[in-house]
Amino acid sequence: MASYLSSVTPTEIQMIFRVFIPFVAIAVIGMVIGRWDECRHQKTLDKLLCCVFLPCLSFTALHRYETSLRELLLTGLAVLVLTGLPPLLGRLFAGRSQASGVRGLPPLFRGGASLLLPLAYLLFGTAGLAKAVLFYLFVQLCWCTLGAWLAGGRCCPGSFFRIPSLYAAALAMMAAGSSLRAPEHLQEFVWLFEKGAAITAMGALPLLIINFGYPLGRIGWGGLKELLPVRMLGVLSGPALAFFLVLLYRRLGWLEVETGYDILSHIDRRTTEAVLVLGASMPASLLAPAALSRCWSPDVPSRLGLLGRVFTLCAVLFFIDSLIFFDARG
Repeated sequence: MASYLSSVTPTEIQMIFRVFIPFVAIAVIGMVIGRWDECRHQKTLDKLLCCVFLPCLSFTALHRYETSLRELLLTGLAVLVLTGLPPLLGRLFAGRSQASGVRGLPPLFRGGASLLLPLAYLLFGTAGLAKAVLFYLFVQLCWCTLGAWLAGGRCCPGSFFRIPSLYAAALAMMAAGSSLRAPEHLQEFVWLFEKGAAITAMGALPLLIINFGYPLGRIGWGGLKELLPVRMLGVLSGPALAFFLVLLYRRLGWLEVETGYDILSHIDRRTTEAVLVLGASMPASLLAPAALSRCWSPDVPSRLGLLGRVFTLCAVLFFIDSLIFFDARG
């Protein structure tokens, strides 16, 4: 560990600051607005994100990105393991009480996957954003099925098909995989549609961070129980499990990393690995998506717990750079 820390370069530190300074600044703006209006507009903000901004972001990220079936399967399997294994192990060690069932759910089940979208864009550009959208949609699927069952004993699969981003992503992937072109008299309309969706999508990225900071002013700092080993285990288990999955994918040959590949494809595979690890490290959102509000309500973290996960995320970014991109830079 000491040798790793001594090898950290100023460029890596600069990368962390370039991501977290705008992220924290926008989140603080959201917190100030939330305290100012006492979070009276939370439902409106959620509806805007769910029905307008996130669908436009999903379409813009995927409509020129050719998604392979292999990538979909690998991402879906990773999300299933990352979201399903921790609560199952939590019930095994903590007993089969209903309370442990809800509190044992990982942060991905508490909506934190939406924060992956702006962070992936800041770190990995448009390719990272496209992969993050796929990760986000699979999290919503697990939320409406396995997550709802673990929390309340029943699934809500119909809620997944009420998420507008699902249809926007499906339309985008069909457009990306099709060789058909619009008739000449409709091309201007198609261009205007794509341009409008792209402009709206750019607004989704800061709005997601504002939505994260918006309710922070109404929660407390928590007590010493937040520092208990069980809570720390919950913070560290997600990224640790994701790194293990990446190594397993490499060992099985599902994500090849040997030299000799085309550099663009090589970087693309590394970005997939980085998004999986980053997604498993997300802090929890304070409110459940509207699609699941009738199924169950998650526990609300404290500011202390959120700060702990932010520090963990900083460490995860260093390890992503060191363990995933270490031989792709040179």
